[in-house]
Parts: sequence; C-alpha cells; structure tokens
Amino acid sequence: MPNHPYAPVRSRARRGFTLLLALGLIAMITVTVMVALRAVTTESNLQAHERRAREAFFAAEAGMAEGRVIVQAIVGDNQQYNGVFEELGNRKDGTGLSGYVTEAGLPSTAAKPWYQVMPWRDYQMTRGTGVDTGVSGANLEINGPDGVRINDYPEPLNVHYRVFVVDDADADPSRTVDTNNQIWIVSVGEVTTPGGQPYRTIVRSLVTNENGVGGGGGYGTKLGGGSNGSAYGGTMPTWTP
Repeated sequence: MPNHPYAPVRSRARRGFTLLLALGLIAMITVTVMVALRAVTTESNLQAHERRAREAFFAAEAGMAEGRVIVQAIVGDNQQYNGVFEELGNRKDGTGLSGYVTEAGLPSTAAKPWYQVMPWRDYQMTRGTGVDTGVSGANLEINGPDGVRINDYPEPLNVHYRVFVVDDADADPSRTVDTNNQIWIVSVGEVTTPGGQPYRTIVRSLVTNENGVGGGGGYGTKLGGGSNGSAYGGTMPTWTP
C-alpha cells in the first residue's frame, strides 16, 4: 500500500474547520439568547412602567374625588370659596390665609398660594376593603368562576395621593379672594419605587360652585354635615402638618 504523507494534514484541517464551525454556532446562539433576553427585559420594564403610571393616575383620580367632597363640605351653602382657603390654612398651621404650602418644587407663593386639602395618603383598595362580604356568587366582587375568593387580588403598594386647592385667575387680582365661585382642585398621584424615581400623575379640575346643585351642602351630609341652610357640622379629616 503506497505511503500518503499528506493524509494526516488533511485530517487535521478537517478537524480544525469543524472546531471553527462549532465555535461559530456557539457564538451565534449566544448572541441570539442575549438579544432575546434583552427584548424580554425591555418588554418587562415597559409593562412595569405602564402599570405604575396607571396606578399613579388612579390614585390621582381617587384623590380628586375625595378632595371635591372635602371642599364641598367646607364651603357648605356659601357661594365663594374664600372660607375654604382660610379653613385649610388654619388646619395646616393656624394662620388662616397665610397657611399656604411653602414647599420646594410646588408653584405655591404668596402671590399664588396653594392650600393643602389633604397630605400624602395611601391609596388603599385591598382585600376586605370596599367588598361586599355577603356576595358569594361566582364572578362577583372578588370571587372566581368557582365561587372561591381570589387570593391573588392585586394590592397597590407604595401608592399615594395628595390634594391641593388654588384660586383661579378671576377678575380679582388677589388669589386669596374668590369672586367667580371657581377654584382649581389639583390632585397628585404617586407610586414610589425602592431606590428609584417616583412615578407621578397630576389631575386638575376647575370646580364651579353652584349653590343648591347637588344639594348645596349635601356633600357635607356624607361626612356628617348639615343639609341646605346649615353650616357643615361634621368631623373633618385630621392630619399632622
């Protein structure tokens, strides 16, 4: 049998090509996996951002609803909101119209004072809160298709809201004197994240007081106040300034 001195060289060349091909395939698979993981991470971050933004919006809406009730309870049967500014200032530090918010980051100044309706308050909608416990049917309240309580009912964590009022730019140049029966109610919803920036949503509503609409002081009745023709006599929310 003739001797072929070049056969081992060809075998080594084939083995070298196979090794390079395997390394190339491994590198390609690695890059594909890394791109897929990056896409999944990005999508997860976007969904988390969207969820927190919605939570902040819902919290701001809840604060707006509660703030309107409190403001209406204070104004009672009065036409103007002047008494609201003074009452909220007194509840802050007992200085009446001078008791506006003076915190950095808020556009509250002596020329355009913002009065705090309520401080930061947790947005709570957890199991057992606002749920009719007498309902046991399936797909009602927080019961599943089998009629059993859904244990993973979502609970908002680190969700808060805060509410302010500020006089609108009416004919009177003073922003502590209401002459057109209108004010702005500003509600801020916030979701805090450990070690990260908070997510905030601001909702504003220009409220017009039409005495007698909705029962005038009727909103106050929900908080224990009087009906039309009587001043609010209920218990207002208390807080530490």
